[in-house]
Amino acid sequence: MAPFPGLLTYSMAKVFLSYFSKGLDFELKAEGHNIDVLDFTPLGVATKMSKMRPSAFVITPEIAASCSLDDLGQTQHTFGTFTH
Repeated sequence: MAPFPGLLTYSMAKVFLSYFSKGLDFELKAEGHNIDVLDFTPLGVATKMSKMRPSAFVITPEIAASCSLDDLGQTQHTFGTFTH
């Protein structure tokens, strides 16, 4: 959600996708569509790209997917898990 040294492009992409999903959700609702859009912005996910290891604040891709799908239809934005 803020610029981070060495990860500027990644940080910018997260902010762009957050605003894009909020705008898309607003437009779809305004046009009467019954489509849910979820802005999912986890802190850390242990992937090959991130090179992070699972810990108290870094979740696995399986946990990220499960937690985000639990929130789909319940809210417009989620960090995924309680630790995030």
